[in-house]
Amino acid sequence: INKGAVAYFKYLNDTAGGVKMADGKTRKINFVVEDDGFEAARALTNVTKLNEEDKVFAVAGGLGTTPNVAMLPYVTSNKVPDVFIQDGTSAFGQIDKYPTSIIWQPAYSLESYLFAQYLKDNKPDAKVGILAVEGASATDYIDGFKKSIEGTNIQIVSEKTHSFSDPTMDPYIDEFNRAGADTVLYATLPGYVSQGLIKAKAIGYQPLNLVVNPGNSYEQGIKNAGDAANGIITLNFLKDPAAKEWADDPDIAWYKDLLGKYASDLNPNDYFNLQGFAWAQTLVAALEQAQPNRESFMSAVRNLKDVKIRGLVDGITVNTSSTDAFPIESMVFEKFENGGYTVEGTPVDASGKTPLISDAIK
Repeated sequence: INKGAVAYFKYLNDTAGGVKMADGKTRKINFVVEDDGFEAARALTNVTKLNEEDKVFAVAGGLGTTPNVAMLPYVTSNKVPDVFIQDGTSAFGQIDKYPTSIIWQPAYSLESYLFAQYLKDNKPDAKVGILAVEGASATDYIDGFKKSIEGTNIQIVSEKTHSFSDPTMDPYIDEFNRAGADTVLYATLPGYVSQGLIKAKAIGYQPLNLVVNPGNSYEQGIKNAGDAANGIITLNFLKDPAAKEWADDPDIAWYKDLLGKYASDLNPNDYFNLQGFAWAQTLVAALEQAQPNRESFMSAVRNLKDVKIRGLVDGITVNTSSTDAFPIESMVFEKFENGGYTVEGTPVDASGKTPLISDAIK
C-alpha cells in the first residue's frame, strides 16, 4: 500500500509541485516510510522518532491494528495527527477518546453488518461458521456479526480464531463441516482463505463462502484456490485492477499508466498498489482544505464531504464529520466465478450503520 502511495506522491510532486493548501501555497509531500515489522515496540519507537526528530507534519497510513494500538497513547497525548490508518478496527472511531486518530477503509464491523444483511435477504436460516485471524480484527468481525444478526434466524454454529503461525486451516474446515455450517465467513487474509477453500473442496464440503475485503485479493492468494474459489461472495469499495470488469475503466487505465511511469517495478494488477493510490488521494483532499498547522489539518480530516477518489467503485465517496469517524461506509457485493470477480448490483450505502465494537482495542 505504501509503495502505491509513494508512486502517487511522486506523480503529484512532479506534475503539480505538490499539494495546494488552504493558505494558497503549494507544498511538496515528503512521505517518509518506517518499517515496524508489525511489532508494537518498534511502532512506538518509530512514531516517537518521526514526531520528535523528523518533525513530521502528520503520521498517516500506518498498517495494522497492533502497531497502531501501540502508538495510540503517544499520538493522543501529544496531539499528533494519526490519520487514515490502514486498518478497519472500529474502536479507532471513538472520537472523544482518540481525537487525532482515524481509519480509512470500511470498518471490519461494517463488513459484518453488510454480510448479515446479505444473509437476511438470501439465506435467512443460515448456519454460520466464522474463521477469523487472531487480533483485534477478530473481535470486530465476530462481535459485529453477532450484533448484526440479533433478532434473526441466522445462527453461529462455530467460531474459530486462528494464529498467523497455524500451518494449515484444515482443522477449522473439518470443524465447520461437523458442526453443520452451511455458510463460512472468512474473516482472514487471502492465503488462509485459499487454504480453507482448497480443503473444503477436497472433502466435498460446499458451504456458501463469504470473504471479507482484506481476504479477497486474487493476486495475494485467491488465485491459488483455482476453481475452489468459485461462488465466493465478497465486499469491495475499490475497483480491482486485476478484474475483467474494470479492464476498460478510465480510473484503472489512469492508475496503471501512472504506476508504470512512477513505479514500474510494481505489479499494476496488485489490488494493494491501487489502494495506496486511493488512500493517498484522500490524504491530499484533507491537506487541500487545511492551513499548514495540525489543528486545521485535523479539522479538515473530520470534515470531508462527498470526496470523489479515483479508484473507488463508482458511487462511493469519502465522508467524515465531527461525529462520523468512518470515511468509507459504502461497499458493493462481488461474486467470484471463472477466475474473476463480478459486481453484484450497486453499492450499498450504510452511512451511520457501522457497529462500534469499543472493546476490540485493549
